[in-house]
Amino acid sequence: MTERSAIRVFVIDDHGVMRMGLRQLLTRRGFEVCGEAETAADALVRIGAVRPDVALVDLSLGRDDGMALLEKIRQAVPDVGLIVYSMHDDPLYVRRAITAGARGYVTKDDASSHLVDAIRAVHAGQQFYSESVAGRLVQSIATDAVTEPPPALSKREQDIYNLLGDGFSISEIAEMLHVSRKTVETHCGNLKQKLRVKSMRELSRTAIQHRTANRR
Repeated sequence: MTERSAIRVFVIDDHGVMRMGLRQLLTRRGFEVCGEAETAADALVRIGAVRPDVALVDLSLGRDDGMALLEKIRQAVPDVGLIVYSMHDDPLYVRRAITAGARGYVTKDDASSHLVDAIRAVHAGQQFYSESVAGRLVQSIATDAVTEPPPALSKREQDIYNLLGDGFSISEIAEMLHVSRKTVETHCGNLKQKLRVKSMRELSRTAIQHRTANRR
């Protein structure tokens, strides 16, 4: 009977101290840290080369977008199990991460045992969300009230609403639609009035809830 090889983990975080701490923790727990990166560009190149079993991804990577990186890794190396390890615990981030390809989500405030359990679960083909993340996610789903947008939306408002639901920022939407940021902000103001929400944060959450419900 051959000895089972260690799970190979790749760490993506823009803080060197955090990467060092994770490397020490994971090594002590019997994992093999096969690589690390502090930028999205380096992560894509190195992950493609070493092809780890699991990748830990921080969503805050300086100027890089960790959420976009999840999608790029999923497309480039689809067999890598993606786990978000982040300071963000808002259900909005969790839902976006799941849509982008994450199979696990653990916050940096969670006990280290949750991260260890997440790595083992995702490597085994399962999903894993720490108790704090799962609790907030379930609560947000339970309180979802909007599943369909009102029929009075214009074509451009509908397009922007859908893109917000896919997790894109105002600047990204402006670039995709070839309009100014001010134009997108004006449409978002109209959307907030029609949907009776008070903030961009609430508008984005509502849009994501709508898109998630329609994908089921």
